[in-house]
Amino acid sequence: MMIYQVSYVIRGQKNTGKIEQIDHYPKPGETVHLEGRTYRIVEVQDLIPPRAKFCYVHALCEPT
Repeated sequence: MMIYQVSYVIRGQKNTGKIEQIDHYPKPGETVHLEGRTYRIVEVQDLIPPRAKFCYVHALCEPT
């Protein structure tokens, strides 16, 4: 099973985001809950090629 290490960054906001391990590849349109608020993923990029069971991903989010 692949583990996805996701760096969530909120567009236009400084110091807001989170790094989290999840069990699926994040997709644009999905929602995430960060710091008590709900955000929509708008862009996903692989940071580096997958290694063993880990995939490192960047997800850009916007408030819903």
